[in-house]
Amino acid sequence: MSEKSNKVIKLNRSFNRVGVINSTTASKLKDKNKDYYFRDTNLKGFFIRVRDGGTKTYGVRVRELGVGKLKSISIGSCNKYTAKAARTKATELITQISQGINPQLAKEKAKLESHTITEMLDSFISLKDRSKRTVNDYRNKLNNVLSVFANKPIKDITAIEIATWYRQGSNKPRATDIGFSVLKNCFNQAVALDVVDANDNPIPKVESLISRYKSPPKETTLKDDVLGDFLNALLHLGKENKLPDVAKDWILFKLATGTRSNELSNLKWNNIDLVKGTYTFYQTKTGQPLTQAITPLTNNILDNRAVRQRVDGIESDFVFNGRGQDGYFKDARKTIAKIKQHANTNSAFSAHDFRNAFIILAEQKAKVLLGTTKNHDGTVHLQYESISTQDIKALVNHKKDITRRYSSADIEKMSKQLWAIHCEINKSIVDEDGKRYIGLFEWLWYEDESWLNEVSKDIVEQDPLESIRSNALIEKTKSS
Repeated sequence: MSEKSNKVIKLNRSFNRVGVINSTTASKLKDKNKDYYFRDTNLKGFFIRVRDGGTKTYGVRVRELGVGKLKSISIGSCNKYTAKAARTKATELITQISQGINPQLAKEKAKLESHTITEMLDSFISLKDRSKRTVNDYRNKLNNVLSVFANKPIKDITAIEIATWYRQGSNKPRATDIGFSVLKNCFNQAVALDVVDANDNPIPKVESLISRYKSPPKETTLKDDVLGDFLNALLHLGKENKLPDVAKDWILFKLATGTRSNELSNLKWNNIDLVKGTYTFYQTKTGQPLTQAITPLTNNILDNRAVRQRVDGIESDFVFNGRGQDGYFKDARKTIAKIKQHANTNSAFSAHDFRNAFIILAEQKAKVLLGTTKNHDGTVHLQYESISTQDIKALVNHKKDITRRYSSADIEKMSKQLWAIHCEINKSIVDEDGKRYIGLFEWLWYEDESWLNEVSKDIVEQDPLESIRSNALIEKTKSS
């Protein structure tokens, strides 16, 4: 059929006009106040769709492998494509479909395969809420340590390239190893999104080709005299009411428990079991709940939080309440800086170093009292034991595979272990003349009671301070 003799005829409900598709016929197709199709007679499956309103679009309609379900795929607007270009594209699509290839999926896959490490990292970061600091750390590693891969399509990165890069980073082992972990996360994300087939993931091959750098663990600067000076300053500023109450409680509780900041911030009143004498952190890095025993020190802090919230009229589900949208306290940097200034120390440490200090004290110094023995001459000897590595990991939730149902014996053992660690914390605190311990366990936040009188005189008159202390925590945990 020649283009000159093109004739539009009625066909069926789906394709109700036929003829040779060219620029002339495409331009002459008119709006019929309803959708209709113009089917090409020279290329089976090639059509123009005319919508109600006059919009015209090229497309193809063909059966997969010639026998399957009919597939319709849009090519694009008649204003965007010439009839010749649309016909070429239609021929390509029809060939693909007839061979069992889904052009849409192929297009999506091609787009995915062009994704770079940078794009995969963006996708990985978006999976969950991460702190600004964590996100910045990831990007810093990408822009500096991983810059050679940053803009390269992830499918083109080979195991040999990664292994070579890793070995060349031996002068900066820690940074390189962290960069490798970031790269590993990017490839895991690519596998999850089907950008890279699991069998084509180069990371396992790289791990068989290299020896990971074993840099020594980061040691906290919060130890010995530094820790002592810091806590001394915290206690003195606390007594003078020169620190935010929730911040100083949060800092001391973190040091006393070795917990991660997010775990501690998310502690709720209904996570405290006064009958069993435990509290449980549920928002943990490992995904496993962390249970610890209440000790005199942590009980004192919990008691203070309950009293403060009661006196200040604060209704919060969180032990460490905050003013932000989340409702919990989570940033102690300003308070730490103020305490460091008072302590006159320039040591660089962050809130995470409280966790490091806890672990170091548990590993190197803490001794649990087992009991006493008597010699034949009546001399009494104290028996101590160190805290095992496994127990320390359980105390700070260092292992993903630690799941326990704690018996009363377990809780008692844990309480003794925490007490031993708290004793070591207490030993670092001395008064100005350096002759005696301040006494962390006996020291109360309420030594200066003026704050309570100023905040709520009526409460003091109706309910004496000792009564408030003894009842507030019980009431708080019951109400939650």
